[in-house]
Amino acid sequence: MDRHSHITVLRLFLLVIGSFTVPYPVPGQSYPFTTLTTADGLAQSAVSCIFQDSRGRVWFGTWGGISMYDAKELRSYRNSAVRVTCIAEGSGDTLWVGTTAGLALVVYRGGALHWQGPSDNGLPSPYVITMLKDASGAVWVGTNKGLVVFAPSGERFLFDATTGLQDDHITGLWQEPDGAVLIGSAGGILRCRVSDSRLVETHT
Repeated sequence: MDRHSHITVLRLFLLVIGSFTVPYPVPGQSYPFTTLTTADGLAQSAVSCIFQDSRGRVWFGTWGGISMYDAKELRSYRNSAVRVTCIAEGSGDTLWVGTTAGLALVVYRGGALHWQGPSDNGLPSPYVITMLKDASGAVWVGTNKGLVVFAPSGERFLFDATTGLQDDHITGLWQEPDGAVLIGSAGGILRCRVSDSRLVETHT
């Protein structure tokens, strides 16, 4: 068998093996989907963010309030003036909720959602875009005009382009396993930590 024939046989072998390993849709096969709408109790149909807390409950931020789903039922707080942008877990049954009008708190107590706020909380802008609760318990709040870090001690650190950020418009926050925080902004991605109330860039 010449080299060309060997290649042809190899291709046929791979084709046959691939036909058994590549999944194909099965005609008539159904997939389990659950839809949740305002008819089921969702606060509003325009969902802007989804967050799962440490107890497994799923929270939906909407352009008209917030809803919590525990795999059994939906519980909602409705307010047409509230536009939720992001959610982060607080202590106990408390959630931090970012909105276009500042920070709010939601407390789940007695089978109901209790809403507090929103207020600017000393933010550089009331338009909250993203939040992160880091491993130390600090809450990072990114806005369109800078970043605030609320430390567990109660201290508050404000950062902008003049104090270490690449750009004031914060678009995303993520903590890496080593504790460093990635800050996405209109100017790129900054890998950093807060040390002595300063934002310190780190590469390792």
